[in-house]
Amino acid sequence: KSVNNDIIFDNVVEGFSYKKQLKPQVGKEVEVVVNVVKLVKPTDYKVEFVSSRGTNSISYKLEKIQDELTSVELFEDFEPVSTSDKINYKVMSFILSKKLKKRGLSQIAQIEQILQSKTEG
Repeated sequence: KSVNNDIIFDNVVEGFSYKKQLKPQVGKEVEVVVNVVKLVKPTDYKVEFVSSRGTNSISYKLEKIQDELTSVELFEDFEPVSTSDKINYKVMSFILSKKLKKRGLSQIAQIEQILQSKTEG
């Protein structure tokens, strides 16, 4: 499995960092530094995307409840650098709240598919 074309996912460990070009929903492509903050395969994951505008954090935690029942916690946060970016983030979060919720549910569905394929295969 490849991440960022040159990085082999199986070699990624906690503390691993790399640079990546991201295209935001609005604006120009930006370079970010991706830091793997926590990685306990396959149950716990936290990564930070650090740019000149702030730090975006994404994490998930999987917890087996019963044989065929798993709890999935997905968390995303953005810590802007400047006051104007903080205000912009709050306004845009409000405007895009339905889209962000839909994206979060899609991410959880993808995690569920991965888990199901691991248990079947």
